[in-house]
Order: sequence, then structure tokens, then C-alpha cells
Amino acid sequence: MSVNGPAPPSGGPEVPEDFHLLCVMHNLGATAAEKALSLAEISERVRMEPSAMRLHLSRLVGSGYILSTRVEETERFHLTANGILKVLTMYS
Repeated sequence: MSVNGPAPPSGGPEVPEDFHLLCVMHNLGATAAEKALSLAEISERVRMEPSAMRLHLSRLVGSGYILSTRVEETERFHLTANGILKVLTMYS
């Protein structure tokens, strides 16, 4: 598994973008407020335009998998307990 998340098994279905994003954040250690990442940091790691990244993050915040916090004037994101559990489902 790479830092950018799990590669889909050859010939298998692709991992949905939102789930891939959760996996990347988990692999980067963004699992608590003190380890939260900015939109720019996440976009750079995932190689996705910030506008598209914001859409995915908004959905994941709405689903309760990611929490948005503000540190000084920067919005930062980290996985919630439910987000961590969602990532771990790929191992069960």
C-alpha cells in the first residue's frame, strides 16, 4: 500500500474517491485535531485540484467521517473515529 492509499486489486473495482481520500488521510496520520491537515496539504498529496478536494471533504464532513477545525486562520481536516473505522473496514 502506498502513502496515497490502497491500489485497487488488478481486475477489481476501483476504490471510490471519497474512500481513497479517507485512506490517504489515515496513512498520513491525520487522525486527531493536533495532526489535522490543510486543504492545500491534502490536495498536494492526493494530486487533486483544491476545488474538487473541497467537494469531497464537504461530503465526508457531512457523513461524519472527517472533522473540520480552524487553526489560526487555516481550515484543517482530520478523520473522526467513524472515519478511522471506515478505513479499517477494508481490512476486514
